[in-house]
Amino acid sequence: MIDRYTFSRMVREALDHLGDRPYLERHPLGGFLYPAQHPVPAEALQRALLDAINELRPPPNTPTTSVSWRHWRYLMLRYVEGLGTKQIARELSISERHARREHLAALQAIADLLWSRLVATRRTKEFSSASSTDMPATEGSGRNSASLEDDLEQELARLTSSAPEMLSNLGDVLQDAIRTAEPLIRARCATFHVEVPDIPSPAAVSPPVLRQILLCLITYALHDPVSEFTIKGEASSEWIALQLTAHHVWQESSVKAVMDSESSQLLWAASRIVEKNGGRLLLKSDDHNHGARILIAYLPIVRLTTVLVVDDSPDMAHLFQRFVAGYPYRMVQARTFPTALEFVQEYRPDIITLDVLMPAVDGWQILQQLRSNPISRDIPIIVCSILPEKPLALSLGAAGFLAKPVTASSLLEALEQCRHSVSRSRYPDYIEDTASSLPPTTPLID
Repeated sequence: MIDRYTFSRMVREALDHLGDRPYLERHPLGGFLYPAQHPVPAEALQRALLDAINELRPPPNTPTTSVSWRHWRYLMLRYVEGLGTKQIARELSISERHARREHLAALQAIADLLWSRLVATRRTKEFSSASSTDMPATEGSGRNSASLEDDLEQELARLTSSAPEMLSNLGDVLQDAIRTAEPLIRARCATFHVEVPDIPSPAAVSPPVLRQILLCLITYALHDPVSEFTIKGEASSEWIALQLTAHHVWQESSVKAVMDSESSQLLWAASRIVEKNGGRLLLKSDDHNHGARILIAYLPIVRLTTVLVVDDSPDMAHLFQRFVAGYPYRMVQARTFPTALEFVQEYRPDIITLDVLMPAVDGWQILQQLRSNPISRDIPIIVCSILPEKPLALSLGAAGFLAKPVTASSLLEALEQCRHSVSRSRYPDYIEDTASSLPPTTPLID
């Protein structure tokens, strides 16, 4: 029986080549969906995938903001209407980064639907076989792998949905995971060498979820008697690639030994958590390094939004920084108007917060000058004041207003509203969301 991860990969591959008839006729997915037919016509596989998309259509009156509606709408726009990611993002009124994550989630929704059918068909055959031979069920014989995967899937859904919406510093969470696994590492007489540079952009995964991913990978690696491991991290403009290498010459017997039921479950669980967070997990053998076994987790990163805090109080930026800890913001403070102009030129901030009670030049004058400056006129400015001056602030071109004393929730809400209005054209190094910008789709080794 095929495993769930490989089946999901097959579904993604077939959808990526939905219009390529020769490719679909050779693809093994058809044999699993139509086991009685050989060969399976390309039209049959096309129809099965399109029917699955139609089955995901939510009931009438489902809000267009719901997850199920977005997934179905994305699939229709991509595979029925043939739109690209940029066009789909515009249709759904979401960012392209968000659209990419919706793409992966929607693909998994189709794979889950088809997988449930496959499992149901297999269970029906098993039941019929057992009935025909009058074989009683053995009490306490345990669940089959499909049932266990279904249970694990529910647990993983609960974990990812209940985790706080915070970001992770890869180095910090990795060190914490290794400390947690230290007793097991010592018991296996293993050594982990960590080579993770300071990555300024955080991973778009909450610390509890990332920690569980890392613990699954470390525990999986320790199933085989390998004494030395290396963990390396590197970042591109879109992804953090975390690579775990087992320095060992893998003989055929040891490769089979490591893929026992427990280690397979750990690897599958890690891959599903990574995928639910918009990434991809790969497992491969390095032929140039004496057959070393390599795990690579691709995790999406979040570009930090730079916030220029214009306030003469030395503690304000520190307070704001504490409020946004774990969220995708970087704070820079300017305590005078000349410094603010200098920092606008140097840092090109995405958002400016402006205190109106400033010495020498008050905040209202600064607001007007920032609005007339070609460099800063398009930057959203949030006015902060202890007085109820929101109408005045908005009339002078402010994008938002914060009443003092500022709370963490009010600051985050104001920043989030402005962050979505920041023009993406300000990031010339942004990678257009095409198939090449998604994580690699190399399968897990069987």
